[in-house]
Parts: sequence; structure tokens; C-alpha cells
Amino acid sequence: MAVPPQPVTAADVADQIQALLKTRDNFRDDLLSGLDALKRVTEERDQLLALINQVPDQLFVKDLDSRFLVANQAVVADKSFIATGEAVTVEALIGKTDFDLFAPPVAQEFRDIEVQIMQSGQPMLSMMEHNAYADGSPKWVSMTKAPLRDRNGVITGLVGVAHDVTLRKEAEDRVRFMAHHDVLTGLPNRALLVDRLDQAILQANEAGRSVAIVFLDLDNFKWVNDTLGH
Repeated sequence: MAVPPQPVTAADVADQIQALLKTRDNFRDDLLSGLDALKRVTEERDQLLALINQVPDQLFVKDLDSRFLVANQAVVADKSFIATGEAVTVEALIGKTDFDLFAPPVAQEFRDIEVQIMQSGQPMLSMMEHNAYADGSPKWVSMTKAPLRDRNGVITGLVGVAHDVTLRKEAEDRVRFMAHHDVLTGLPNRALLVDRLDQAILQANEAGRSVAIVFLDLDNFKWVNDTLGH
């Protein structure tokens, strides 16, 4: 025999409404709490980006496929990127790889190094990397790359810092050149002659051969030096 349904009283309806209101309030509180947390995360992210954009060196983070995840303004200001007709922005850089930015041989060299770092777990410290600016002039950077790990120690990518040392490298090359060449003529000087002669004698001794030295004397060359060389 079927049991007749119990009549719904006003108190039952009031209890159900109260439960719904409580659920709504809990949902609202959870939503507001989530929005507050999202706001804090967004503010912290903006503060971090503002901080790294103050650093003159290039700072970046890549994933396991060498795709850019984070980069500062110094990275996109790099004039060695291949010109695409469009200004490179940080937003446009995210998700790209070096193959989207550099000539294929250069990009492959960078990728091979990064794969080795992420597979070995060993950082690469202050390695000199040679590239070229968009106008073809040489560029040198001191690059440091290190594996990026999560809280469990698992490698999830890498972080890199690049410092442009082109001016320093050019200055060092000039000093090295001036140490072995005449300032006026640009010809090799006595120091370079002695160095090359020592090497030639050493190689000849190792090979059991002799070394010949030819001395050339130019008549009246003192007059050239006195009138044009000093």
C-alpha cells in the first residue's frame, strides 16, 4: 500500500530557502576569495615583470622545448633578431623558439646547448656566444643558462641571463692587435716576429727540419721614415 506524500509546510519551504541562501553565500565567498587570490597573483606577476624589466641584461625562461615562457624588455630589444618587418614585443615572443628569431645554424647551436643543460642538469656559466646584429656586425654575449626545477626537483625548463660584451671583446681584440703590430703601419712588430719564429723553430725541431730566415734591407728607407713615417 503506497504511503501518501507528506504535506510541505511553510517551515519546510523556509528551511530550503535558507539552505539555498547559505549555498549562495558560500559560493559568493569562495568566488570573492578566488578573485582576491587571482588579483594578488596578478599583482605579484606585474611586480616581477616590472622588476626584471629594470635589469639591462637579457633575462628569460624557457620550457623543455626551448619555447620562451618569460622574457624581459632587454630580450626583445636585441638587434640580432632576424628582421620580420614587425617590432618584436614580449607578448609576441612568448611561445616562440630561437628558430623563429635567428638564422637556422645559430638557432640549432643554441638548442643543442640547451638540450644538454636540461638533460645533464648542469648549468652553463659565462659562455661566450658569437652572433651578428641585424646589420651584419659581430656581436658577443656572455651567456649563463641553468636548469629550472619545480618544487620536486624535476627539470621543467631553463633560465638564462645574457650580457652583451661586444664592446669589451672589441677592446680586447684591439689591445691584442696593438701588442703585436706597429701602430703606424699595422704591420707585425718585433714581438710577433719573435713569437712566430719561436713557433717555427719548435715545429722544425719536432719534425727534424731546418728553418730559414730571410733578412731584407731597403736602401734609403730611413728617408721614408723621416719624411712620412714620423
